[in-house]
Amino acid sequence: MNTDETFLRAILANPSDTSLPLVYADWLEERGDPRGACIRQHPEAYGFLAQFQNARKYPFTVIENYAAEGRFGLLATLVAVLEGHRNHEPIRAVMSRLGDTTLHHIHQALALTSGNGSLDALLQAYAASPGQVSWGRELASRIADGQSPDVLLPLFDRPPQDPNVRELLACVLQELVLRGVHVGGVAQFAGHPLARLPLHLLEMESEVTRLLPNFGPRGHSRQCLLNLAASGAALLPTADHCYVAEASSVDSIGSVVRSWTAGSNGMCEAKVFKTEHKIGIESLSLSFLRSLHLDCLGVDIRADVVSASRAFALLFAAASGGGAYGGRLEGAYGRLAAWESMSGLCGATDGQSVESIAALAEQCTWVSFVCDSEWFYHAAWDFALLAIRPDGTSVAVLAVTDTD
Repeated sequence: MNTDETFLRAILANPSDTSLPLVYADWLEERGDPRGACIRQHPEAYGFLAQFQNARKYPFTVIENYAAEGRFGLLATLVAVLEGHRNHEPIRAVMSRLGDTTLHHIHQALALTSGNGSLDALLQAYAASPGQVSWGRELASRIADGQSPDVLLPLFDRPPQDPNVRELLACVLQELVLRGVHVGGVAQFAGHPLARLPLHLLEMESEVTRLLPNFGPRGHSRQCLLNLAASGAALLPTADHCYVAEASSVDSIGSVVRSWTAGSNGMCEAKVFKTEHKIGIESLSLSFLRSLHLDCLGVDIRADVVSASRAFALLFAAASGGGAYGGRLEGAYGRLAAWESMSGLCGATDGQSVESIAALAEQCTWVSFVCDSEWFYHAAWDFALLAIRPDGTSVAVLAVTDTD
């Protein structure tokens, strides 16, 4: 009786014989398997797959050449074939060694090759890759970076049926917004968490575009938090008394670093304080910061009074770029997490719009600080923000650190 593995062994034993994949395509189509149509269009895909049996390194160059030559359908078929044979002998061991990395490289090569052909193949490949959905947020950033808005914007006129592709495109839409692209009359993805975000950048988000990663065919670079953290010596308000208030907004304050502290060495200190007297900027002293008795504090405090836009940039960089061991949310969800943390720091009420949170944040006094202490790791992932809320009697603090 014929099975997937029987066909696969025969095909890989004779990779130059394209008639065998066509017979296999017939067999799959008879069983309603969508891989059959892909294999019929590109039976030569198995010749590439045969190379995996003795491969000692990732086939990045071959994939990049295929993309440059416009062989997009072949690359999409390779994804369908690789995913379909993930658990089939005789290439299970090869897939465990090269599979996911190779699949990622096919996706990113298509993402960074501009044009309708590569984009259509990418969406076809992504729909065939349920195991790669967790990588979708970074892929969305690559798509927005590599594809022309003229190619991408028509996609939003016909919402996809596949839920994984729909999630991918919801992220792509926000990635375009972060890059300053005018998305016109594009409708939000109704009911999606990202639909809370406006489809244009607010003035407070003026610094985020420069914090987005720059992608190449085999890697990327991004601004690190170290370049945004405090470097000077600012004075902070004094207060006679202060105490920890109810922690109603503490959970939301830490939204930007929740992914690092869950899977790394990261630490987060999020607290809200109340003072008995209004805090005025006319009497400034570092003694106020020390009076909060934060776990993160030590000697040689370095602090700067910063703008609301710089405070938002710190939050966005932390969320989108992740910590020492990853946890990157990328641009779309990084923007959402930054607004959630900003909401907590400002003391916004549940359900307030992003625009109203921004207006509240502009009324806050913002301080960025770090210091020499055993709490901080003194690495690229140290930062702390203090917000004096508009009422003048509430202070919120977020301090985070991580290390590899």
